Amino acid sequence: MSNPMNPIHRRILAKVFILALVCVVFAIFPQFVYSASQGTVGKRISGCDYFVVNATGGYAVLEWYGGHDPDSDDVLIGNFESYGMHEILDDTAA
Repeated sequence: MSNPMNPIHRRILAKVFILALVCVVFAIFPQFVYSASQGTVGKRISGCDYFVVNATGGYAVLEWYGGHDPDSDDVLIGNFESYGMHEILDDTAA
């Protein structure tokens, strides 16, 4: 004699499975998490903290606060198309 699973328990189990699957996908492919914007450094002047990025939504003027200094033609990934301090990944240097 089989004991059928309660429909409520079945729905909960399905939601847990979907959540676990999404977590696994983001663990395997983390670039989807931080790939809000992607652009190429268009102009970088040595000794200046500001540089121009050609992004998908247009140009962005960014100020570098630390870490690896980007060079011209470097590919940057991050949320730099909105105002404020954001973490930016230099995909060319990685």
